[in-house]
Amino acid sequence: MRSKKLSLNIPHKLLEAYEKHAREMGYECASQMLIWSPVYSLMLRRAHLITAPLSHLPRDAQDVFVDELVDNLDKPPAESASYMERLLAEVIKKFGLPVPPGVVAAMLADAVKSVPPKSSEPQTGPQ
Repeated sequence: MRSKKLSLNIPHKLLEAYEKHAREMGYECASQMLIWSPVYSLMLRRAHLITAPLSHLPRDAQDVFVDELVDNLDKPPAESASYMERLLAEVIKKFGLPVPPGVVAAMLADAVKSVPPKSSEPQTGPQ
């Protein structure tokens, strides 16, 4: 297989988290995960509603997000999601939406799950 050597600048704190997470996800190391995890994204072909916009933020804002994320990795998933909950709450407040953050989070999750896959194959079954 042909390949091209690529250099990436990854925040130290994030790379350390990748090394640990890679083994938890079945990879041998972070470099395997950094190569093959995007393949999963290519297979799903779903918008990254949170990570794509984060990539456009100034580096100092990205660092705040990375610090918050990595600092919460040792907490149970329900507790570590608190940063995203606060972010949703800020969006709700900014737009004056009359709904609790949990409703918006559920709507986003449902929207991502409900995107029909693109297929060129004819559908079968009742129409």
